[in-house]
Amino acid sequence: MTRKRKGSRETSPRGTGKVASDRDRRPGKVASGRDRRTPARDLSLSPSWPESLWSSWRMAYIERAHEIGCIFCEKPKETDGAGNLILHRGAAAFVILNAFPYNPGHVMVSPFRHVGSFTDLSREERLEIMDLLALAHDVIEKTMRPQGANVGVNLGRAAGAGIIGHLHVHLVPRWDGDTNFMPVIGETKVIPEGLSETYRKLREAFGARGAGR
Repeated sequence: MTRKRKGSRETSPRGTGKVASDRDRRPGKVASGRDRRTPARDLSLSPSWPESLWSSWRMAYIERAHEIGCIFCEKPKETDGAGNLILHRGAAAFVILNAFPYNPGHVMVSPFRHVGSFTDLSREERLEIMDLLALAHDVIEKTMRPQGANVGVNLGRAAGAGIIGHLHVHLVPRWDGDTNFMPVIGETKVIPEGLSETYRKLREAFGARGAGR
């Protein structure tokens, strides 16, 4: 270890000529002078860094996860409305708003029949699922003005399927910048619109397209 000679002076790295004391060099502390404009590097020591991030709606899912069963079989038995989140019913498939969305307007298209793979679908079911995906995408584009979309299917638990055994296709609207520091660092997704408001807007839009029940 190299010892600093007595009486030696260490100037700040920005060349201000100011002596940088040990206190000025503590982790997370912003130095005085010009360095005051430089943000602290260690965010965990910053007083503005939140200690708790609340996602209280998630508990309803956690507490009922073992008893939910197959929502794609149960929800169509209910009366349509904000309670069951079904936006449109076709002859063989339907569109439903995701109760735990990745983004506002996250919908799923599913057949009424409890089948788990594409090979189990009838030709009519496959065609209507694709038609409803196109319809849902068009309605969401005109209503919510997203800048992109993700469409995907998770088949089986190993692939991340939450409901096993009943095929469903996800359609997730995307906006530039909708993935930010919250899910990347805080592991919490911020949904900027309430579920009931999203349902109201999309239900009205489906109805305006003559796509009601």
